[in-house]
Amino acid sequence: MAKVVYSMGVSVDGFIAGPEGEIDWSAPDDELHRFHNEQARELGAHFLGRRLYETMLYWETAESQSGISETEREFARIWQALPKVVFSRTLERVEGNARLATQGVAEEVAELKARSGKDIGVGGAALASSFIELGLVDEFRLFLHPAVVGGGTPFFPMLEERVGLELMGTRTFGSQVLYARYRTLPTERSRSSSEHPSVEAERLAQPGSGGRRSVTSKPCSAASRAAISERWQASGSRSTQSRAAWLPPIQRPTSSRSARSRTCSV
Repeated sequence: MAKVVYSMGVSVDGFIAGPEGEIDWSAPDDELHRFHNEQARELGAHFLGRRLYETMLYWETAESQSGISETEREFARIWQALPKVVFSRTLERVEGNARLATQGVAEEVAELKARSGKDIGVGGAALASSFIELGLVDEFRLFLHPAVVGGGTPFFPMLEERVGLELMGTRTFGSQVLYARYRTLPTERSRSSSEHPSVEAERLAQPGSGGRRSVTSKPCSAASRAAISERWQASGSRSTQSRAAWLPPIQRPTSSRSARSRTCSV
C-alpha cells in the first residue's frame, strides 16, 4: 500500500525555517538536489498547505528562468508532472497539475492511498502537523543541516503521545547534511487488527545502523481524527495573522535561491 511521507530540511535544533522565516541555510547543493529529484520522482502525489503550494509555484515556470542548472530543470519537470492536492479555505483555484481538497484530511488521505500505486508526500507545517496528530504519516525523512537557528517553524508539532520510530537508513552528503529515514511503528491496536508487512532496511550509499525502540503510543480514536480534521478545515476561517503562526513562511524570491531551498519539502 502507498505510504504517506513527510520530508523536509531541518536544523540541528529541529526547525524547518528560522525565526524570521529564513531558509537559506537549507539550500541544497547539486549532489543533494539530485537526491531530492530521485525521491520526488518516486512519489505518486503530494499533499500541500496553501503557503507551501504558493512557494512551490516557482517551479511551475522555473524552466524558463535563466541561470538555473540542469538538475534544477529536471526537478521542475518532475514537480510539474506530480499530481498535487492543496488544502486551503482561501484559494479559489490552483494552477498546474493540482486540485483543491474537497474533504477532510483523513478522508482525502484514505481516498488517495487507495488509488495511488506510489508513495504520497505531505508538506507545509500546519498540514503536516495535522497528519502527524492523526497518525497518518508512515515515514519521516529528515535532512539534518549543520545549522542551529535558535527558533522558528518546528519540524514536529507538540504531541500528547510519543510516536515509535524505526530507523530505516541514513546517508551523509558532501555538504555535511545527514539524511535519516524513519518509519512509524504500528501501535498495539493496529497489530491486533492487521499484520504489518516486514520492511527491509534501505540500501544507501552510506548506510547507517538501524534500531527499534520501544515506546507506548495510543492510536487516535475516530472522534479524535474527526476533531483534528475539522480543526484543519476550520483554520481557513482564521485571520491571515493567525494562520501565519501555523504555516511555513513564504519567501517570494528576488532570485531563485529561496525557492530552491524548498526542494527539501518534497
